[in-house]
Amino acid sequence: MPDRADFRGTGTARTLHEELLSHRVEERSNLLADEEHPKVRALYERWGYTEMGIMQPYPDSPRYVTMWRPITL
Repeated sequence: MPDRADFRGTGTARTLHEELLSHRVEERSNLLADEEHPKVRALYERWGYTEMGIMQPYPDSPRYVTMWRPITL
């Protein structure tokens, strides 16, 4: 069975992401990225997402960077 590392850098995640969005009728996509994971945030920025702000749903929860992008780039 292949290891996850075998797929890193292959574009598989972005291809799946774009395929999922290609069937949506909404104008934009929103997501949350844990503030403590800057590499994940950078990945989403490369995929066209822009930061909107920071949210923390509960006082003891992690802080999240809220991000958005148009569905059709």
